[in-house]
Amino acid sequence: MQYKKLFVILSSIFLLAGCTSPIENVGSNAVTGIPIFTFEKHISDHMPAFKFEVYEGEWDGHDFPQIIYTIEISCPEFDFAPQSIKVSSFDKWDENRHGRNHYIDLVDITFDGYSDIQALMHMATANTTYLYYRWNVSKRAFEEEYFFSMITKGYELYPELKQITNYVNGNSSSYSREVYQLEEIKNGHSEEYKKISDENLLKNAG
Repeated sequence: MQYKKLFVILSSIFLLAGCTSPIENVGSNAVTGIPIFTFEKHISDHMPAFKFEVYEGEWDGHDFPQIIYTIEISCPEFDFAPQSIKVSSFDKWDENRHGRNHYIDLVDITFDGYSDIQALMHMATANTTYLYYRWNVSKRAFEEEYFFSMITKGYELYPELKQITNYVNGNSSSYSREVYQLEEIKNGHSEEYKKISDENLLKNAG
């Protein structure tokens, strides 16, 4: 089901992201047991730090080649069963090119006091596409399917309004300013983002 959602946003990515080279061939670079990233971070003020280890896998074999990254999450000091989340990315995550938090970071994208996982799906000259894996408070775990994706050149969070203001490069002379509103789904047991505004703006000359 996750792959179907990925294909839905492919056309938008390649229209807005700008021209890029295909990802370099990583061949049969399966998980070797050595993480490419290891870091510890708190997902809330009242919980101990969680440990995150990211492993690089191999191409997934689909029509649009993607590298599969596995995020191993643990927290022995908390009532939390170790968890693995798989993320598909069109780009090689390389800390020598960008800092670790450019590829994976924690952001409270749902404004509930718990940080969610922000993972890079595609990086281009103009924009970057991120996937967001939500912390599920009732299940005390991260959801294993991404709950939101966003093409962006930068964004601002407004917790009091439960809104994101997102900026997307269009072409050399214009960009878009989008506003997403976090709303409850009808069943009242979950939330989703809806785009409530989309303005096309001219870039400042010079």
